[in-house]
Amino acid sequence: MSVGFRKRIDSLFAEWDKKNSPGCVVGVINNGKFIFKKGYGMAYLENSVPITPKTVFRVASLSKQFTAMCAALLIDSGKLSLNDSVRKFVPELPKYNYPVQVKHLIYHTSGLPDYLELMTLSGLSEADYYTADDVLKLLSRETKLIYRPGLRFQYCNTGYFLLSLIVQRVSGLSLREFAAENIFKPLGMSSTHFHDNHSMLVKNIAEGYMPDGSGGFTIEGTNVDIVGDGGLYTTLEDLYLWDQNYYNNKLGVHKKDLMKMFLSPGKLNNGESTGYAFGVWYMNYKGLLRMSHAGEFVGFRTQMIRFPKQKFSVFVLSNASSFNEFRAASRVADIFLGDKLKIKGYAGEYYSSVLDAVYNIIIRDSNLYLINKHLPEEFLEPVDADLFKTANKLLHFVRNKQGHVSNIILDNDVVKAVKFIKR
Repeated sequence: MSVGFRKRIDSLFAEWDKKNSPGCVVGVINNGKFIFKKGYGMAYLENSVPITPKTVFRVASLSKQFTAMCAALLIDSGKLSLNDSVRKFVPELPKYNYPVQVKHLIYHTSGLPDYLELMTLSGLSEADYYTADDVLKLLSRETKLIYRPGLRFQYCNTGYFLLSLIVQRVSGLSLREFAAENIFKPLGMSSTHFHDNHSMLVKNIAEGYMPDGSGGFTIEGTNVDIVGDGGLYTTLEDLYLWDQNYYNNKLGVHKKDLMKMFLSPGKLNNGESTGYAFGVWYMNYKGLLRMSHAGEFVGFRTQMIRFPKQKFSVFVLSNASSFNEFRAASRVADIFLGDKLKIKGYAGEYYSSVLDAVYNIIIRDSNLYLINKHLPEEFLEPVDADLFKTANKLLHFVRNKQGHVSNIILDNDVVKAVKFIKR
């Protein structure tokens, strides 16, 4: 990789490249090899321990794809089915009006309440200690589902918490033990584990931090030992091994069938795709197919993005709660994939007769920016195909019959669905 590319990446993370600040580790994988990996800032501020590619991070919801793989391996071996009732394995749950199946947990279509929200309503926070039994007791009191399973997609940590229990009850091993034996050991991920004991010592670990309001940082931790929806500890170098397994799966008995299932997005009752597979999102990012997942918990911010057709991936792991993981990983990808990103069609001048206002969309460093002469320039963050957002605006680019962008539908805190015509 050229010096120019390295300098551009370094400039993105310059604010974190300090001895008195937490930071991040960045890895770029292209055609099966690391073309960039580097740490910025400190893993452990108290002793000025720097972040490196071998630093162990809690990756929060990035853990979900590993929990999902454990379930997939049990399905692959015939011990579990996507259509199994969850109550078959977790009878502590109430008898709902409609059956909740394993597939509903995986695809976030269960209609179950999020257990993290329930714990908050009960007066407990992520800094308090509570157990899986405590969560099950709370869930057992929720006798009604939010919606009929399969009716819609609603991201829910409860599903992956319950998957961890199902893995344990079907296999006879804890999620930690099952994943170690069936995923991490076969792939050589020697620095990865589900952290189900908060008092356990871990070598090379990063501490999670949050700003203290006066320019410094305080530790943001948890005593919760629950795993499944989160709780995975890993390194950038181990995640490389996981990423490469996507292209040449070494896991399971029926390897090709396993990966086909693992990578297939779920469907709603009406047949519509959820865009979410086994712990992985699919989206159109500036014209390219992208797989991704993020994680946010107690001072950790993590992001994985993979462009499968380009065999290109970016991992960003941070131990600062103020870190924007989505923007960081996307900007790294933009540096390398800039010539492949199809964003030129968005650029131009747009006018609204309703507001008598003009917006300009410009391209800079493979990113889109929104400009109005009366307002500060705003970065446009991709959300989905032709959908972008700023801090307080949502922009939907509309195409004509020829497939060209013809106007913008803008929503913000003041106006709704205002049409801007491209001119």
